Formats: sequence, structure tokens, C-alpha cells
Amino acid sequence: MTVNGRERHRNRTPFLYCAGFVVAASLATPGACAPAPTAPQVVNFTIVSQCGPTIILHKAYVSSEDGHKTTYVDLSRETSVFYSGHVAVPPGRYDIGVNVGKNRDQCFGGSAVAVLPGRQRDIGIRVGRYGRVVDAHSFLYGTLPISGFFRGDLVGSGDDIPVDIEHLAYYINNVSPGIYLLKLFYGPESTLECRITVTIPTQGARADIDLQKVRVCLGFGYHLGTGERGFIQLFPSPSPSP
Repeated sequence: MTVNGRERHRNRTPFLYCAGFVVAASLATPGACAPAPTAPQVVNFTIVSQCGPTIILHKAYVSSEDGHKTTYVDLSRETSVFYSGHVAVPPGRYDIGVNVGKNRDQCFGGSAVAVLPGRQRDIGIRVGRYGRVVDAHSFLYGTLPISGFFRGDLVGSGDDIPVDIEHLAYYINNVSPGIYLLKLFYGPESTLECRITVTIPTQGARADIDLQKVRVCLGFGYHLGTGERGFIQLFPSPSPSP
């Protein structure tokens, strides 16, 4: 069909861009495409207040990592010490917390929160009269390719640092730069764990874990009476064909 000298096609099949591939919309199934990289994700948070009965919390701040944008979210008071709130934000890193009062009546506290595309967050925050002093500010986080990982530890020269795992992703906050062993434990009834050596730079990093990496890192950890620790790979190299 020609209109004003321009050719129009009425029956042209629309196309969708999904995970690096162009797919005809007529063939795509609902949910076949991953969420848009900038689509807002929900962050649910619960605040435990140690500020005392005279200080009532009404709002929490949500600040972008660069500090250029801050919004305030209404809090629901569940009990005298528990508050809840939620916010939808684009993927990125944020500070979420409370800062009310001044001087001796000041009550504050917060947490750094990483938000990944297509991943909801559920976090807990503690606030008090003296806040919380954090000396280490580096971080590591990324997606996981399969469900089943239920907890993790970041092992270094000092105490083990707990790893948060939720909605097919892992998150580590407030660590010092360096080389660590990341241990992800698979299945509450299983002895399987995934061990990966990671390097955390000063500015922090995102490090997604794919299926191939999981296949290589899964194994059985053991501890001998002598104090020696070992690890047996589930799929020794070369791994069997799929």
C-alpha cells in the first residue's frame, strides 16, 4: 500500500528483543523475554528500632549510590519497635535507612542495598541512638543461575562474612578489598557447596555466576580431625557431557 509516496506494510510481523536475540512476537510466549534492564524492582524492608519509646519513625530515606537523588518512603508501624516499608527503584545500588532527631536524641542507621534486574529484595535494617559504624565499604553481588542455594560465607584471613542469598542472587556488603573464597551452600538437606575464589576491588563489583561456573565449583567440603580442610569436586575435570 502506498500513501503520499511512502510504502506501508500492514501485515508486518512485530519483533521483540529478548536476551540478545530477535524473536517474532507472534512466536514469543508470555514471559519469554527477560525484564527490561531498567524496569523498577520492589525492595521490601523491615526496620527494627532501638531508639526508645519516645522516638517514632515516620519515613525512611532511599538514596542513590552517588547521593544525587534521595526520596522518602512512608513507614508502617507494626509494633513499638518494628516498622515496614517498600519502594520500587531501577536496578542499581542504594542506601536505605532512617535519620531522625538531633544531638542526644538522634536515631539513625541504614544499609547499602544492591538491586538487580528482575530481582526483588527483602532486607532488614537496624537503627539506634548511636547508629552503626562501618569501616569497610566494598561489596560484591551477582545473579545465580539456579535455585537451591540457601546461604553463603565469604572466607578470608579474618572471620567469615555472611552472604545474603535471595531471589536467585547473592549480595555481600561492607567488606575490605582483597581475595576471598566465596562459599555458597546448596540445599538445606545436602552437604553440597560451591567454592569460588573471588577478588573484590576497592570500588566493589558485580560478578554473575553462570551454570558452567556452578558445575565446576560444586562439591563436598570436609574437615579432618587434624584441622585440615578439603574439598571434593562433584564433577571432576573434565566434567561429563550434558
